[in-house]
Amino acid sequence: MNQKNTETRPLPWLNPVGGLGDVLMYSSVLKMAHDQRGFRCNLIRRARYAEMLAGHPAIAEIDFFPKGAERLSTAYWERAEFNSGEIPRAFQMLGKMFGLALPVPENFYLPLDGVSDKLLASLIPWGKKTAVLAPTSESPRKMLPFEKWERVAAALHEMGALVLQFGQASDRKIKHAYSLCGLSSPKEAVLLLKRADLLIAGDNFLAHAAHLTGTPAITLWGPTSAGVYGYPEHKRLSAPEGCSSGKCIMSTVARERSEVYRSPCPEKTHCLDKISSDEIIESARKLLFQPAFPAQSRG
Repeated sequence: MNQKNTETRPLPWLNPVGGLGDVLMYSSVLKMAHDQRGFRCNLIRRARYAEMLAGHPAIAEIDFFPKGAERLSTAYWERAEFNSGEIPRAFQMLGKMFGLALPVPENFYLPLDGVSDKLLASLIPWGKKTAVLAPTSESPRKMLPFEKWERVAAALHEMGALVLQFGQASDRKIKHAYSLCGLSSPKEAVLLLKRADLLIAGDNFLAHAAHLTGTPAITLWGPTSAGVYGYPEHKRLSAPEGCSSGKCIMSTVARERSEVYRSPCPEKTHCLDKISSDEIIESARKLLFQPAFPAQSRG
């Protein structure tokens, strides 16, 4: 990906893979590559990726892949430097793949021109403090047990906070949470998150989005590593290290990792079961009512 685009050479086609958190990372890397050296490419059309990257200055065209064109991969997890730990952070691996000098500043970018959350925001009964819960992931291994989310939501409700649940329309609804599941696009969710006082999430898209919006966050880690995917400004709660199954997300590579990623943990008690709901609740109480962060604007 170090080639310099010229007027006579056809632009390469970016093949977007991974979750929405990955899209946010390579959107940011693409923006830096564009700003620093004029990098541009086309994007292979896939519905949710096209929506996320529409309006990006590095994307010239979004269409179906033409036969014989040059294809660029975003599968950083297949790179030897990443799997060996030589380049341990996903964002830094993407930076190298797109020809950026390491270390890359992890400044996030998402094209949001023309996107508004005002209609949804006008329907939400905002409290003095608002906490967003994002319990789901494309990987069942990265999900905290549902009953712990209900304990957290109940405790936040007792504290007087409005609790919002973000996710897909099919997600199980959390008692004591105001559900926005299936009501927002990913970009609208980012704008709504900016209005909140706290996010509590596993390793998912909104955990990355909180780094973009500056929203205080509690992030939960088990089969993936906060050192690889997390951000230092967040309160990061990690399960005890070690996996008796022998095959977890971070202990596999390439295609095997993709297979493991989408399967449930075979263990009766998996790593995220070991994170205490009391620890999450106490961390949330401190961040909401003894904040070390400036208050978020809901303007």
